[in-house]
Amino acid sequence: MAESVEHKFLSDLLLEIVNKFSASDLYSYRESDRKKFDYSCNLKENWDYSLDGQTLWKHTEGVDKDVRTLVVTSNAQIRAYIARDTVKNRSVFFEASRDFKSAGHASALNRLKIFWVPYDFDADNDSSRQVVMHELTSKVVNDILFNVIFGRLTPGGVRAILVGSGMTGLETAVLHHIGTQGFVNFSDLRKRFQVSPNTLRERVSRLQRSRFLLQPRGGGQDFYVSPAGRSYLRLCAQVWDFTLNKAVLKEETREILRLLELEPNDEACHEFRYTEDMLGGKTPMAMFKLLVMLAATTPHQWGVDWNEMSLAAHPEELDSARWLDI
Repeated sequence: MAESVEHKFLSDLLLEIVNKFSASDLYSYRESDRKKFDYSCNLKENWDYSLDGQTLWKHTEGVDKDVRTLVVTSNAQIRAYIARDTVKNRSVFFEASRDFKSAGHASALNRLKIFWVPYDFDADNDSSRQVVMHELTSKVVNDILFNVIFGRLTPGGVRAILVGSGMTGLETAVLHHIGTQGFVNFSDLRKRFQVSPNTLRERVSRLQRSRFLLQPRGGGQDFYVSPAGRSYLRLCAQVWDFTLNKAVLKEETREILRLLELEPNDEACHEFRYTEDMLGGKTPMAMFKLLVMLAATTPHQWGVDWNEMSLAAHPEELDSARWLDI
C-alpha cells in the first residue's frame, strides 16, 4: 500500500531532527537499515542508542499492529511512534497499551515515545508543514534527546551548578575530574583540589541533586558522571573553545543552550568577572555569561584541561532501562 505524503514527510522529519542536532557534537547520528520499520537510526553518546520507529496516518486499524511491531519485534533502546491525533486513534492506542502491559510488556512500553500530530495536517501546505515541524522538533528534542540521550539534562540542574555558592567552578572541576580520572575517595579529591573534605562533600551532593553525578544501584561511596553530566561538560568545553579560541558556536549548540535557558551572546566571551545581572542569575543571558566565565576560568583556577574530554561511561549504563523508563 502506497504511503501518503504526510506519512513520508513525518517519517523523514524525525530522522532530520535527530540528525540536525547531532551537529552539536553532543552525540553522533547514523541512519541504519529500516527493515520492517518506517525509520531506524543509531544515536551515539558514549554508547549506541538504537531507534526504531513507525508512522500512522491513514489507517486506524494499523495502530494495534504498529504498537505490536515496536513493542514485541523491535530490540531498539528507543521506539518512536508518530500518529495522527484523532479520538479513535488515541482510544485504540490506549487499549493496545493496556493489553501489552497486561501481557508483561510494560518495560518495552516505557521505551515507546509517541508523538501525536494534528489530524488536519496537510503536507502540501507550507504553513501546516511549518507548524508541525516546530511542534515535532520540540517534542523529539525533549523526549528523545534531553530525556534519554542527555540523561534528563534540565535547566534547573545546569542553573544549580552555575550559580553555586563560593569557590566558583569547583563543582564543574570536580565533575570533570571524576569524568576523566574516575572517583577514588574524598581524600584523593582533597589532594587534587586542596580544599576540605566537607567542602568537597557539599559540591558532590550538589552535583548529585542536579543528576550530574550518580552512584551505582548497590550504593557505597563510588560516584560516576551521568549522561547529563557528560553533556554539560561537553557544552562547557565548546563554550571554552568559543571564548578562548574564537571557535564557531554552532547553531544547533546554541539551540540546545537556549532550551537550557542560556541565551548565547557573542559579546559575553569578553566578560570573565561577575556583574550585577550575573549574581542573581535572573536571565538566560546572565546565565550564559556565567557559563562563559566558568568555562574560561576553571583551567587556571582549578587546573581543568578542556582538551581532555575522554569521559568514560559506567558499566551500569548498559542497562538502558535506567535511562529510558521515564
